[in-house]
Amino acid sequence: MDKEWALSVKKRLGKNIKRLRTMHGLSIYDISKTTGISWHTIQKWEYGYNAPGLDMLIWMCRRMGWRLGDVLHGCNVSEEALSDARTK
Repeated sequence: MDKEWALSVKKRLGKNIKRLRTMHGLSIYDISKTTGISWHTIQKWEYGYNAPGLDMLIWMCRRMGWRLGDVLHGCNVSEEALSDARTK
């Protein structure tokens, strides 16, 4: 049960990171350049293979201008609004 919960948290966190990144029209490389975190590490987070520690997560949010709560709990943006933002 604990392993399943940890995997679920990693995947949810990765999904939230990717959603914020795409909402802002950024690539993994943009985040890497801004934060100094390797693109490969960010990619692993987004796929849910790994998750950042709290200190790394706070660092990334500060550097990117994101709210920690949006990364931890998700941002309230519909898929339709996200799709519209991408096409503009």
